[in-house]
Amino acid sequence: MITLYEDQSDIVTRVRASMRTNRRILIQAETGSGKSVVASYMIQSALSKGHNCAFVVPRKELLRQMSETFGDFKINHSFVAAGKPFNPYSKAHICTVGTLVNRLDKITPTLVFVDESHHGNSQLDTIIRYYSERGAWIVGLTATPDNKHLHKWYQDMVCGPTIKELILRKRLSDFRYFAPSTPDLSGIKTVAGEYAHGQLDQFMREQRVLIGDAVKHYREHAMGRLNMTFCTSIQHSEMVSAAFRDAGIPSVHMDGNTPEDQRRRIARAFATREILNITSVDLLLFGYDLASASGIKTACVESMSDLRPTKSRNVQRQKIGRVLRYKEFPALIFDHAGNHINHDLPDSDVKWSLVAPDIKESKGGKSIPTRQCKKCYFVHRPAPKCPECGYVYEVKGREIDHVDGELVELDRESQRKKDMRKSAKDIANDILYSDNPNLAKNDLDSLNYLIAKFKKEGHKNPAAKAAHMLAARLAKKQSKE
Repeated sequence: MITLYEDQSDIVTRVRASMRTNRRILIQAETGSGKSVVASYMIQSALSKGHNCAFVVPRKELLRQMSETFGDFKINHSFVAAGKPFNPYSKAHICTVGTLVNRLDKITPTLVFVDESHHGNSQLDTIIRYYSERGAWIVGLTATPDNKHLHKWYQDMVCGPTIKELILRKRLSDFRYFAPSTPDLSGIKTVAGEYAHGQLDQFMREQRVLIGDAVKHYREHAMGRLNMTFCTSIQHSEMVSAAFRDAGIPSVHMDGNTPEDQRRRIARAFATREILNITSVDLLLFGYDLASASGIKTACVESMSDLRPTKSRNVQRQKIGRVLRYKEFPALIFDHAGNHINHDLPDSDVKWSLVAPDIKESKGGKSIPTRQCKKCYFVHRPAPKCPECGYVYEVKGREIDHVDGELVELDRESQRKKDMRKSAKDIANDILYSDNPNLAKNDLDSLNYLIAKFKKEGHKNPAAKAAHMLAARLAKKQSKE
């Protein structure tokens, strides 16, 4: 018999309370916190009370993993999925979205769990509407409720503990975060809030230095650890895997075309350290659990090389989730894509909402700042010295001229120049968090591009120059209107 953790039991209690007044509830729980266990527990209980249940997954790769979890709970089940056996008399079914949407009348569940709800589309919309109209409860599961449709599908959201809380409870692994290289993405266009894929992929494939850095830093700081590398395309992934192998590090590439039996063999070889690195694009993003994939319960990913720049918080947190499953030592994260600039550190507080999720400080402030050590590239919260290598940061003092007190009229031009010398972070925050109606999303996107551009050009304070330039651009735009 499986016993739930206290935080999992709390989620179950709150979901059941919500079900008294709501038919559609979303569970937000971090990757590795046991969403599938919570769902299986609730399904087991519902079956004992005579309900029919369905568990819906977005991709076929998750079928076996969920079937094993059902097996742990001794839940007899069938499937509604291509190539899998279907038993019309079964009370529980595991379904893929693509098959179920064309077989809606084949099962009559009164409780439907939807895994990876943020990954939903029009097909999932059809499924949710169909069973909702027939009186079923719909319970969604996600670590990252960023899908714009979630507020249409769900009436209430129950949130589990944060990553920071789960680390303190030793339910997730602690981590050490390094950013040894940051690509200049100022020339990459943004489409629908994400980097244009074709441009980004070509750029990253041309960055042989970044690929070399990924191999070098793994060898120097994580050699022997089970490492997962995220790339921008299949071709990029194959290039990176080849670079690891050329350096004497056993590495393989996996994608959606890799046969299931081969994936199983790769996972087992990875778990037993015959392979030390796996490169991929999207395959390992959603719900991948090495322990389940390999059949070795103690196996987990121990380090991560990130070569996939993204503006999507959803994608970034899914990547990070692969390496945070609990182990007794910190996970190592090597950010070669500059993603910490857009997304802060993995344990940054997130205030999730069905309508407008937003990353903010727990006190309701602005985005939590970070600092990067120039010596070892460790990224951390602001501190007078690097907690990784002990490097003490130089404190630049200011000379203050003492003059006799005399009341003088304020020179507006002098004051304007003083205002322009505000710290880069203050100016950037003023821009990023203002309600200025003239502030377009492209202006926000360009801030990071400008910082990267000026950094590459060797400017002494690229963040300040970028913030000043963007502020001037906004002022000019406003004066024309």
